[in-house]
Amino acid sequence: MDEDIYEARRRAIVVAIEELRDLCRDGCALGLGTGSTMMQFIETLAKLNEVSILRKSVVYPSSRSTASKLLELGVAPSMIDTYTDRISIDIYIDSADEVDRRLFMIKGGGGALLREKVLTMLSKTSVFIVDYLKLSDYIGSKKPVPIEVSPPALPLALKTLKELGFQPRVRASKTSYGATYSDNGNVLVDLATGPLKDPESVDRELMQIPGIVVTGIFLNKYVSKIVVGYRDRVDVLTP
Repeated sequence: MDEDIYEARRRAIVVAIEELRDLCRDGCALGLGTGSTMMQFIETLAKLNEVSILRKSVVYPSSRSTASKLLELGVAPSMIDTYTDRISIDIYIDSADEVDRRLFMIKGGGGALLREKVLTMLSKTSVFIVDYLKLSDYIGSKKPVPIEVSPPALPLALKTLKELGFQPRVRASKTSYGATYSDNGNVLVDLATGPLKDPESVDRELMQIPGIVVTGIFLNKYVSKIVVGYRDRVDVLTP
């Protein structure tokens, strides 16, 4: 990783840890996202001797990889399928693939978009950590929109997406031949959309296609703040 990007993320992570410390000092219901930034977040917690916050909390990871990282630190994760309709999350911390100043986001590059969206929408406070390269005028300018597709519906979904003018690409597995599957058993497909000036309408359009389980478009109404790290400063975007 480029040194400037590592430092930018580190600065943003420190701000997010301060938020976690304020809201979760004595333990809470905490959700944690997936990806390299979140691995750096958890490792920074360990370096700062703040893992006790996790051990005092009920921690819901968004993926098996995050759960494994927690177990390395002696933190027992609580799995997402143990939720009831009475459960809410005090704070959710994650990263994003691309954000804009309207607080719309693209997520799912790590393949955990369904669980990440569930945790985001269940959370009272949601904080997202990004470096400055992930900030754009409109989401979709830099990154594709991931979607999870139920395997039996994949041919129909791909056909319909092409008819709507999207450029779908089934995400190839990095470890074997064939497609990449999410922890939920769905096929991951990435859509090149171009800049999204109206992400909500695109999200609605995609969700009408049979077999699409979830999109990586995260709406700003579920975002409390986005912490954008630079080499020499941090900007905090809020509603």
